[in-house]
Amino acid sequence: MRDVSSGCDTVLAMKRIEHLLYRLLLWLESKDSVRAERPPQICDYTEAQIHYHAGLLRDAGFATGNELDTLGQEFPEYRLGRLTWSGQEMLAEMRARLG
Repeated sequence: MRDVSSGCDTVLAMKRIEHLLYRLLLWLESKDSVRAERPPQICDYTEAQIHYHAGLLRDAGFATGNELDTLGQEFPEYRLGRLTWSGQEMLAEMRARLG
């Protein structure tokens, strides 16, 4: 995560990392439960990056989940439950490409 400053405003910018999305989709596929859980720590990625990408998966409809009330925190946290039909399709596509 990097700071992008314009005048007095500071915005935290985050780029989409396809490999991180793939790792999160694999994790969701391997879960034994559909209960919403905190995403795992994944080597080489910050907690902020992991939660940002968990939010992307949820917002895109690839996973069920929810955003926690994180008032005062630097970034939102997400809990993910299970892959949706679209999530299964995306994982199959990524698996074929990134395998």
